[in-house]
This record gives sequence, C-alpha cells and structure tokens, in this order.
Amino acid sequence: MLRSKQSDILQNKKLSQHDAELGRITLEPVKTGKLLGIWFVSGTAAFMLLMLIYTQFFGRNMVTLNETIYEKHRFVGKPGQVQLATGEGYGLTTYGHNGLIVNKPLNPDIQRVLFIGDSFVKAKQVSDVQKFTELVEVGWNEQHPDEPIQTLNLGLGGQDMTTYLSFGKNMDEEFQPDRVFLWINRGDFSKVSKNPKLLEQVAQGLEAQGLEKPIAQPERSNRLRDLINDLGFRSFFGQLQAQTFAYIAGEEAQTAEAAPILKAESSIGVQLEALKQIWGDRLVIIYYRSVPDMGRNAPMVLEDQILAELEAHNIPVINLYPVFWQAFQHHRPPVGFTNSILGQGHLNAYGHQLIADTVVQYMTGEGQ
Repeated sequence: MLRSKQSDILQNKKLSQHDAELGRITLEPVKTGKLLGIWFVSGTAAFMLLMLIYTQFFGRNMVTLNETIYEKHRFVGKPGQVQLATGEGYGLTTYGHNGLIVNKPLNPDIQRVLFIGDSFVKAKQVSDVQKFTELVEVGWNEQHPDEPIQTLNLGLGGQDMTTYLSFGKNMDEEFQPDRVFLWINRGDFSKVSKNPKLLEQVAQGLEAQGLEKPIAQPERSNRLRDLINDLGFRSFFGQLQAQTFAYIAGEEAQTAEAAPILKAESSIGVQLEALKQIWGDRLVIIYYRSVPDMGRNAPMVLEDQILAELEAHNIPVINLYPVFWQAFQHHRPPVGFTNSILGQGHLNAYGHQLIADTVVQYMTGEGQ
C-alpha cells in the first residue's frame, strides 16, 4: 500500500514536471513574441521621437512658397519639404520667402540683382552669409559704396529651363530686377531639346511674345505627401542614400542626360532666345560645367556648344570652367566636402567666394 502511494506520488510528480515543461515550451514563443513586440514598438516610437525632435528644432527648412510666382504648384524642388540634414557640407540653414534669402525687404532706391538657378544657387550646404549671392552684394558694396546693389537669391533644387521659361516673367514682375544672373549647366536644356512638343511650345511662345501657358509640369501636393514630408521620412532616408552613394550617380546621370543636346543646336538657340525675350539685355548667364578628374588631366579650355550658342545669340556669359580649373591646379577644389566626395557635388565655401569674386569682377568690368 505504501509503495503504491509512493509510486502514485512519483508518477504525479513526473506528470507535473512534464506538464510544466510543456507549458514552458508553449509559453516560450509567446514570451519571445511579446518581447519582440515591445522592442519593435519601443524602437519605432524612439525613432519617431528622435526624428520629430530633429525635424522641429534642427532640420526644418523654413519655406514659404510664393504662389504668385509658381502658380500654386510644387515642383521638383518641392519647396516646403522638410530637410533633416545636408547630404554634404556642414551646418543647417533656414530659408525664407521661396525657400531662399529673398525675404529681404526690397530696397527701391538701389539697383536690384536677381540670381536664379537650381540647387547650386539655393546652396543649402552653406549658411546664408556664405552664399555667393550674398557675397556679391557685400563685395560690390564695399568696392562701390556710391553705387550700392541688393542681391536676391531665387534658387530652388531641381529647376531647369522649363521653369525658367515658364515663370521668368512672374519672377521679373515680382522682383523687378535691374540685372538677372541665371545659373545654367548643360543638362538644363535637355528636357526641352528631347521633347518636340515642348520645343514647339517654346517656339510658338517666341512668336506670340510669351508662352500661352507654363511648359513646366507641376507636381501637385496631397495630404499623404504633406504628412510624409512633415514627419521627415522622405528626407531622412533620402539623406542616408545621398550620403551612402555620394553624388557619383547624379554626376553620371547629368552627363548622360546632357548628351542628346549636342546634336540639337537649333533647340538650344530657341531656348536662349526665349530667355532673352523675358529679360533682354539685363540677362547674364553663369555657365557651369564640372572639371573632370579633379583637374589633373582636364584641359583648361573646352570647346563647348553651349558657349558657342551663347556667343551666337549675343548673350553675356560668365564661364566658370577656367576659373574652377585654376582652382584645381592650386589644389583647392571649389566643389565637394569632406563628408561627400571632394571635387564633386555642390559648391563649398571656397567655391562660393570664388564665384562671388568672379561676378563682382565681371560687374566692375562692365562699368569701365
């Protein structure tokens, strides 16, 4: 009887141990799942909080879009988009009217100089006071205190000839500049040159003394996109990608995109004449073409179709290639940063100063 009771107790103990083991095995995945869930939720919340704090207090691009100029549309540059960080360069800058430093009170008593262009003019890689557009104003006014000027920066990333032709008159009416410097590179002509319909619209606009409607393709915003931009997702991961791959892909894409215009002299001429129709003799082109191979095996002077067309259409031009080539010879790359690729990418502080000196020298030579 005693042995039977001991046997039953032992068997019950084994069964209890077995049941406990089964329970432990059953509960283990549940506990692991709960733990992973907690980690995932906590990690996501921490990431969102960090991104929100960074966006609101450090990386917000203070942009107010001037709808009278851009026809209530947001374009490739996406003014209003949150910028969490600069993909190259240093420091974070804030901008005003149109995403740039054209929020100055306009001075009607002095000459007004307007700078138009893409991200090279917007120049978010440096602070406002380091932009060549501001340095031109400072440099000129120091040298010519009796003939002061006010410079306005109207650069936006992603612009090209379609936006310059579509909204040039709007910019002109809004700011009424005495002189317009327009930053252009080879790829800016490509979109119109490769699209017969756009080219025809530009040609018809020449005959009609102005485009009937903008040829730039607008990108309308929506609530979902605004939310994504405001939370910083697009910019956050975009900057990671930019810093990972630097600007090699962008440089290659720009070169490939510009190739078709080499056989389209007439299309370039039509676009240049359309620019002249807007600004007349107030227009000066700042022409940028990158110096290859850090200037080591690059010729000082390149035969260039764009320059030939500018001369043929009697449009003044500041050609930056020789200036930049000289900078490379002195081992001072005017583009690129230590956190991107030196010699590629956007203008660094030295590049901005170099361009400012070149523009002031050009303006001084005009007055002689």
